[in-house]
Amino acid sequence: MKTILLKYVIYFLFIFFVGDVFSQRGAQGPYYDDSDYGSGGGSSFGITDFIGMIVVIGLFLAVWTGIPLYFEIRKQQKEDMRINSITPTSAFAQTDKRVHKISYTGTFVGGERHGKGILISANGSKYEGNFVRGKQTGKGKFTWPSGDVYQGDWVDGKQTGKGKLTFASGNIHEGTFVVGERKGKGKFTWVNGDRYQGNFIGGKEQGKGKFTWRNGDVYQGDWVDGKRTGKGKFTWPSGDVYQGGWVDDKQMGEGKLTFASGNVQEGHWIDGQFYLTKFDALDAILDGIFDDDDKTD
Repeated sequence: MKTILLKYVIYFLFIFFVGDVFSQRGAQGPYYDDSDYGSGGGSSFGITDFIGMIVVIGLFLAVWTGIPLYFEIRKQQKEDMRINSITPTSAFAQTDKRVHKISYTGTFVGGERHGKGILISANGSKYEGNFVRGKQTGKGKFTWPSGDVYQGDWVDGKQTGKGKLTFASGNIHEGTFVVGERKGKGKFTWVNGDRYQGNFIGGKEQGKGKFTWRNGDVYQGDWVDGKRTGKGKFTWPSGDVYQGGWVDDKQMGEGKLTFASGNVQEGHWIDGQFYLTKFDALDAILDGIFDDDDKTD
């Protein structure tokens, strides 16, 4: 309706303008008189007027065809918005496969996914669980195409809260998640039987934690970026115990090794090697440096 009205308005203005031009020219004379031109005499329809008329006709045609195209584009945009919102007449289960090849089966409220539902993305990932205002919130299960599976709490479309992440390899992480990241207290169990229990940041062991190997070795202490770094205690199945400093998974700094027999080895450690004193350690380092120099000479 708007298109038809605008067309007729433009058509009326065009006829009025062109008719007015021709009526004025007709009243002044039909012929071009070169002798009168510029002298205030009668004027006729010349080349300038002809070009002006062509411009007016061109503008008229552009507007005449452009307006319907504009409204057609607006109509398509509104239709796309309607498809994206998927506003149903009821809250019963529906399926939407028209947007980005995403399939959703579940309940809607006010045009948004709300309540229980199943969402399958274009890459094959699948979410089964609760939605609140279009986002995964509450309890839910997410399966990646790789076979990894997360089951637990969600907030605003992200794994947040308590959850369990089972990798396709068989490894399992159970604990706290923050915005999709393993962060806070948790337990990681490897398929080979090794397990870590403690603090995580960025999916890596960080802070205080305990690692138990399947052969019976146990480390309990500080971790930095997934490695034993700081103060820690290492116990072997034989009963030997080391307690002291660590850097990058190796004994470093002051430490004490107590054997199951009762013997004690206490002193300084560098890269996992024991030295009775710091001076012994320094001598060993210097000897190593000079030895390397001798080899290069």
